Amino acid sequence: MNIKDQMMQLGKFKVNSGAQTRFWEDIWIGNTLLQNKFPGLYNIVRKKYAIVAQVLSSNPLNIFFRRPLVGNNLQCWHRMVASVVDINLGEPPDRFIWSLDSKGVFIDQCEGPDRRPEGGEWEPLKKNLQDNKAYVSN
Repeated sequence: MNIKDQMMQLGKFKVNSGAQTRFWEDIWIGNTLLQNKFPGLYNIVRKKYAIVAQVLSSNPLNIFFRRPLVGNNLQCWHRMVASVVDINLGEPPDRFIWSLDSKGVFIDQCEGPDRRPEGGEWEPLKKNLQDNKAYVSN
């Protein structure tokens, strides 16, 4: 897993225009990638890197598969279509929303030598994204 993939797991996209969000490989519906929620469909889709705007640009959805949908894949297709059918795209660009705690604080659980307190215990570094401040929690 590369750095970009790790960072993308720390939040999700708020889709507006759909032009900046990957349909299968970004989190934008719920808290799971569609490629993980529907792995059977993802394995046979022709364009794995399609963006939301392309997929939702037509009815039926602009998705093509390498083989016919039958059995479990057909059932998964119906569930996936039901989850995106009511989405209306707009003009503003898509936004990435960080996963924050209830106080608007992003908690970084990474450990490093510069964060070790004198007692030797590791503590998470909290970053308040609204105030652009960082501090070590007590």
